[in-house]
Amino acid sequence: RERLDDADPNVRTEAVRALANDLESRALLREHIADIAPAVRAAAVLALATDPLARGLLREKLVDDDNDVRAAAVYALGSDPEARTLLREALEDAAPTVRVAAVRMLAGDPGSRALLRERLIDRAGTVRAAAVYAVMSDPESWVLLRERLEDDDDLGPSGRRTGEVIRAAAVTALAKDPGARLGIVR
Repeated sequence: RERLDDADPNVRTEAVRALANDLESRALLREHIADIAPAVRAAAVLALATDPLARGLLREKLVDDDNDVRAAAVYALGSDPEARTLLREALEDAAPTVRVAAVRMLAGDPGSRALLRERLIDRAGTVRAAAVYAVMSDPESWVLLRERLEDDDDLGPSGRRTGEVIRAAAVTALAKDPGARLGIVR
């Protein structure tokens, strides 16, 4: 616990992660949700995902100035049904990492399907790839998924070509649609 006050943000980040499952440390972790270092804030947000007393703090982090903190807040609030509206708003975030998190957290929400289908044409390939997986079991999305068979190869943050991932996911999804199989095999 004394490492939570270390001068090195890397040490504080690891201390937060180490205490994530320690219920007695939640009050200390709530204090670190406002740490000056974004990595510490993001770790604290994720560590407090199951803390009912931190819900308000987690919601505040959806507008943090750091992309990773906002994405962590989306993941942390993903299981909170009362946060659905906020997660849907995160689909419009400027940062692709936040939009990917929102797509993933809303994937099973029937009320978000139309919004998730809109992400199939997102400007970021990583978001399009996440959206393909999010809507692949939705028959209403299959027409749009056919269009993803021609997706461009832009580089994702890891250097991996997202078009390959998107096209492969679209083929997997469309294999469930007997009418689409003809469109896959040309």
